[in-house]
Amino acid sequence: CLVRGLGDVYKRQIVKFRKQGCTRNASDPQVTAQNRLHREFWAGHPNEKWLTDVTEFKWYEGPIIHKLYLSAILDLCDRRIVSYVIRDRNDNKLVFDTLDKAVLENPNAHPLFHSDRGFQYTSRTFHMKLLDAGMTQSMSRVGRCIDNGPMEGFWGILKRECYYGHTFTSREQLISTIESYIDYYNNRRYQHRLFIQTPMQAHVSAMIGQLNWLVVQKIRRSFGETANKILYYFYCLLDGVHLTTRGGFAMSGKYVNRYASHASRSA
Repeated sequence: CLVRGLGDVYKRQIVKFRKQGCTRNASDPQVTAQNRLHREFWAGHPNEKWLTDVTEFKWYEGPIIHKLYLSAILDLCDRRIVSYVIRDRNDNKLVFDTLDKAVLENPNAHPLFHSDRGFQYTSRTFHMKLLDAGMTQSMSRVGRCIDNGPMEGFWGILKRECYYGHTFTSREQLISTIESYIDYYNNRRYQHRLFIQTPMQAHVSAMIGQLNWLVVQKIRRSFGETANKILYYFYCLLDGVHLTTRGGFAMSGKYVNRYASHASRSA
């Protein structure tokens, strides 16, 4: 692909449509779950809601067509790709390894975990993995792709910007393209919905915001009536850090105002 540096957007964008429509229900599901996400495609903090899916790619060796499968998990708060795995087979191990990788890298995460009703996600083994990780399972309704809309949207972005319009003649070339793009998407592709931040910048900002809130609560418990004066200087400090980092890696002014307002009401 075609990642050519910071701010270089993948210029070729071609609209493609699935030939087979939405994923159907597994022929013999062992476990099913309700649609607990209810198309509420937002989250107040990282690791609150995760979406997942598998998509297919092709590469060519002369007249022979080979396939690769990408399984990924997306966080609804910051829209980052939490984990992904690329394999030659669309099987249980592909999806299980994607979840294991996400849990390993985020051991304290216990999100609502949403997927379609593919055979991997309706297996009893996968369901037990979610329970062991303290996650709540949610599934799209049959034939309703929009129930997993942001995940489907990510596939569209990825394929428009680095896959459609290109012919890949080796497995290594295609894998390198996918891996480079996901790195670009997470770390260098700015999004309007994230207030002109990359997913990882939004993730760090949100995590610092959570840490700041814990600090506020600690100050209020420790200093009682004098807490408001201490918090005033604390907020000033936070706003100063925000200005010096230009919005990338600290609590933004709107969060400071929200927490300040909450603290004054609670005092």
